[in-house]
Amino acid sequence: MQSKKLFVSTFINFLFTVMASYCLFAQENRFKQKLEWEAEPYALEYKVEIKGASSSSVSKEFTTQNCYVEFSMAPGEYLYRVFAYDFLGREASCTEWENFTITKALQPKVNLKDVNVTVDGNSKRPVTIPVDVARITDESTLVFVNTETGEKIEGILNTSKAEDGSVSSSSVVFPNVSIGEWKMVVTNPSGLSTESEPVSVSPAGKKIVIGKSSVKTSEDQSQIKPPVEVVHAIEEDVPGNDQNDDKEEKIEEKEEKLEEKKEEEIAEKKEERIEEVKEKKPYVVQDINLLVGMPIGFSLYDEFFNSLSNVIKMNWYVTTKIQWLPIDINNIQIGPELSFASLPFMYDNDSLSILTNTYLYQLNAVVKINLTDKIGINAKAGAGVSTISVSSRDYVNADSFEQAKWFGYICAQCGVSFVWIPAKHFIVETGVDFTHIFMPDVQAGIFEPYLTVGVRF
Repeated sequence: MQSKKLFVSTFINFLFTVMASYCLFAQENRFKQKLEWEAEPYALEYKVEIKGASSSSVSKEFTTQNCYVEFSMAPGEYLYRVFAYDFLGREASCTEWENFTITKALQPKVNLKDVNVTVDGNSKRPVTIPVDVARITDESTLVFVNTETGEKIEGILNTSKAEDGSVSSSSVVFPNVSIGEWKMVVTNPSGLSTESEPVSVSPAGKKIVIGKSSVKTSEDQSQIKPPVEVVHAIEEDVPGNDQNDDKEEKIEEKEEKLEEKKEEEIAEKKEERIEEVKEKKPYVVQDINLLVGMPIGFSLYDEFFNSLSNVIKMNWYVTTKIQWLPIDINNIQIGPELSFASLPFMYDNDSLSILTNTYLYQLNAVVKINLTDKIGINAKAGAGVSTISVSSRDYVNADSFEQAKWFGYICAQCGVSFVWIPAKHFIVETGVDFTHIFMPDVQAGIFEPYLTVGVRF
């Protein structure tokens, strides 16, 4: 019994340790890091090497056609360099080793010491907010946001650094703050941010009641001002409702102007970002492949083609293929392929000549397994239509010529191929297809080894 309890206790402790380790690992690795660089003219591919700052061996290596790589690594000091390769796959340039630092992502902590701040007068002026801000860095930013208008003011953190390297702040200074209700938003370089509870900024001797639709003053608690849609600090000596209406109109006008300005800034930033992407990011191939070739066709087990092919049993023919592989899941690409092939069979002797042209129109489903960025294997299968034209010439009967007769049949195809991408816009595919033509009287099969070359878009 004792040993059973000991086993259960040990097993539970083991599970707890595994779960705690997993949580710590997930916390460390839920953020991705990103390295970006300027596009190199005529570079079609890049290779990035990363190693520890004190290490002599490369710990990570990436190959990409973009001007950036994304990865997930533990906090620390690292070095990286970028290789650029040209159209022929040759190394065009290489940067020096550059250092970068990965820091641990922290969630800021904000603790307001006072939610009510008074200032002299109603005009905009600098305001110091007593607040404890922890779990930040020297690069952290703080913004004061007006809850009514959305106006934003960047603050100045009075930071101090402890012996363990942690950074904190006991107060924040905001320039040109107007009367109203505000909140602080602290954002770390990792993107994690924290919002404070609302802070009211009011003139000396007056107090804004946060979250209510009325305003009370400390001089006359019994006097309640007329309600408004949004909380504002209204002067004691405002007589009548006309001036209140004027103030509301001015506030609405100000809000509209701020909203228009905000939309203009967003539109400008969006246009700038689009231009930056166009300049930095080169064209990305969409995996649309156009291939042409002259494969060889073998007539296998059909009486029809074999009887018409006493001259040659294998025939050169022309093929064209269009592939599109839009689905990409863990190095496996899936998409359709549309192909066309023209295959002649010739029968000729002293008295009779017969020419049979076979045209294959196929729609296949393709599954591509990418072994590397440049090498892959295709497996395909599908169905289509085969049209056959037969024309003959009788040398004995005064060279009489019979016009071509056309026949149409359903066909099925399957195949496997090897793909090589030597350059960004160039592709080579070699493999073998098998096509079965469903004829009413005989069954026809064609074995088709091929080598095709093409371009990628």
